[in-house]
Amino acid sequence: MPYHRALKIQIASVSPKELIAASREEVIARLGAASLIRQERQSLTLQFQKDNCVLDVVLYGNKQEKRVRFIDLRDTEGNPTSPEQCYVKFRN
Repeated sequence: MPYHRALKIQIASVSPKELIAASREEVIARLGAASLIRQERQSLTLQFQKDNCVLDVVLYGNKQEKRVRFIDLRDTEGNPTSPEQCYVKFRN
Protein backbone atom coordinates (compact mmCIF):
# COMPACT_ATOMS: atom_id res chain seq x y z
CA MET A 1 0.00 0.00 0.00
CA PRO A 2 1.64 3.26 -1.07
CA TYR A 3 2.24 5.90 1.55
CA HIS A 4 0.89 9.34 0.67
CA ARG A 5 1.92 12.28 2.71
CA ALA A 6 -0.65 15.04 2.92
CA LEU A 7 0.74 18.36 1.86
CA LYS A 8 -0.63 21.43 3.50
CA ILE A 9 -0.83 24.46 1.31
CA GLN A 10 -0.83 27.74 3.14
CA ILE A 11 -2.39 30.67 1.42
CA ALA A 12 -0.98 33.96 2.55
CA SER A 13 -3.79 36.00 3.97
CA VAL A 14 -3.41 39.27 5.74
CA SER A 15 -6.06 39.90 8.36
CA PRO A 16 -6.41 42.62 10.98
CA LYS A 17 -6.98 39.79 13.46
CA GLU A 18 -3.20 39.32 13.47
CA LEU A 19 -3.03 42.46 15.61
CA ILE A 20 -5.13 41.07 18.48
CA ALA A 21 -3.03 40.88 21.67
CA ALA A 22 -0.16 42.83 20.07
CA SER A 23 1.64 45.57 21.99
CA ARG A 24 1.85 49.17 20.78
CA GLU A 25 5.40 48.52 19.59
CA GLU A 26 4.33 45.44 17.63
CA VAL A 27 1.50 47.35 15.94
CA ILE A 28 3.84 50.17 14.91
CA ALA A 29 6.41 47.66 13.64
CA ARG A 30 3.75 46.13 11.35
CA LEU A 31 1.90 49.26 10.25
CA GLY A 32 4.27 52.21 10.72
CA ALA A 33 3.51 55.45 12.52
CA ALA A 34 -0.10 56.17 13.47
CA SER A 35 -1.71 59.27 11.97
CA LEU A 36 -3.61 59.91 15.22
CA ILE A 37 -3.04 58.74 18.81
CA ARG A 38 -5.73 59.11 21.48
CA GLN A 39 -4.95 58.23 25.11
CA GLU A 40 -7.71 57.68 27.64
CA ARG A 41 -7.59 56.19 31.13
CA GLN A 42 -7.40 52.49 30.32
CA SER A 43 -7.27 52.66 26.52
CA LEU A 44 -4.97 53.84 23.77
CA THR A 45 -6.30 54.26 20.23
CA LEU A 46 -3.92 54.27 17.27
CA GLN A 47 -5.52 55.44 14.04
CA PHE A 48 -4.03 54.72 10.64
CA GLN A 49 -5.23 56.14 7.31
CA LYS A 50 -4.31 55.04 3.81
CA ASP A 51 -6.14 55.84 0.59
CA ASN A 52 -9.82 55.69 1.54
CA CYS A 53 -9.33 53.30 4.48
CA VAL A 54 -9.26 54.13 8.18
CA LEU A 55 -8.05 51.62 10.76
CA ASP A 56 -8.53 52.10 14.51
CA VAL A 57 -6.50 49.84 16.78
CA VAL A 58 -7.58 50.02 20.42
CA LEU A 59 -5.29 48.78 23.18
CA TYR A 60 -6.42 48.23 26.77
CA GLY A 61 -4.47 47.57 29.94
CA ASN A 62 -2.43 49.30 32.57
CA LYS A 63 0.32 51.87 31.93
CA GLN A 64 3.04 49.26 31.55
CA GLU A 65 1.18 46.66 29.51
CA LYS A 66 -1.48 47.58 26.95
CA ARG A 67 -2.54 45.05 24.31
CA VAL A 68 -4.79 45.25 21.26
CA ARG A 69 -8.34 44.21 22.14
CA PHE A 70 -10.39 45.87 19.38
CA ILE A 71 -9.94 46.74 15.70
CA ASP A 72 -12.23 48.78 13.47
CA LEU A 73 -11.90 49.22 9.69
CA ARG A 74 -14.01 51.69 7.73
CA ASP A 75 -13.85 53.98 4.76
CA THR A 76 -13.28 57.72 5.15
CA GLU A 77 -17.06 58.26 5.08
CA GLY A 78 -17.47 56.05 8.17
CA ASN A 79 -18.96 53.06 6.32
CA PRO A 80 -17.84 49.50 7.06
CA THR A 81 -15.32 48.14 4.56
CA SER A 82 -13.97 44.74 3.61
CA PRO A 83 -11.09 43.76 5.91
CA GLU A 84 -9.44 41.83 3.10
CA GLN A 85 -9.42 44.75 0.67
CA CYS A 86 -8.68 47.51 3.15
CA TYR A 87 -6.28 46.05 5.73
CA VAL A 88 -3.84 44.81 3.12
CA LYS A 89 -3.15 48.46 2.18
CA PHE A 90 -1.71 49.07 5.63
CA ARG A 91 0.64 46.10 5.38
CA ASN A 92 2.27 47.17 2.08
